[in-house]
Amino acid sequence: MNKFVSKSRSAMHTLAPAVALLALTACQHQMSGGVDDVYMPQMHYENHPIEVAKGTVKLQVPTRSAKLTTKEQNAVRQFAHQANETDASKVHVRRPAGGMVGNAVAAKVAQLLEREGISPHRIKHSSYKGGARSPVLMSFTRKFAVTAECGDWSENLSETYSNQNYKNFGCSGQHNLAAMVANPEDFEAPRTSTSASASRRNEVFKKYIGGEDTTAAQASQAQAKASDVAQ
Repeated sequence: MNKFVSKSRSAMHTLAPAVALLALTACQHQMSGGVDDVYMPQMHYENHPIEVAKGTVKLQVPTRSAKLTTKEQNAVRQFAHQANETDASKVHVRRPAGGMVGNAVAAKVAQLLEREGISPHRIKHSSYKGGARSPVLMSFTRKFAVTAECGDWSENLSETYSNQNYKNFGCSGQHNLAAMVANPEDFEAPRTSTSASASRRNEVFKKYIGGEDTTAAQASQAQAKASDVAQ
């Protein structure tokens, strides 16, 4: 029994340095390994980011007659309103080179644009190769808010174990936001704040110093109760 114990102890003393060396080697291998620092986007605005891109707004005005119909006039007015809302620097009016009617329609279009607030220096006239029946082409460049198309249902939502958002999560909301924004440039940089009302500010300070109520007076109809409205 004593011989067996002594042999076991001797074997353990022999294996101890080898085990320690293996442990240090494994430790060194783990420490020298690369760190997995790849960021995986999780939020809907990261998976479906809204981007701002330039595009062209176009309108064709027929040249069947030298006079613009009511429908055509309304279309040109709407076109002018969009150009003003987007602060378009140039509005292009291209007339066909092959007909006199096109020249008359282009002139009426320019007059209507000026009437709707487009200054003459913003209207750029030019011609293109077209026949007598070719339309007058109107266009301007503006920025659009766009995002990737929705509909990625490649994952089986009944067998998800990672507790992460699915690929199509939040895509429709991003599309709606991109379509509703008034000025797509707001996604690139915030607009400057408008100047404060000096007269209103002085009035509020006077009331505050005098211990008076600083809220603005409300109209009588705005103070109606919900019960009164229902009657």
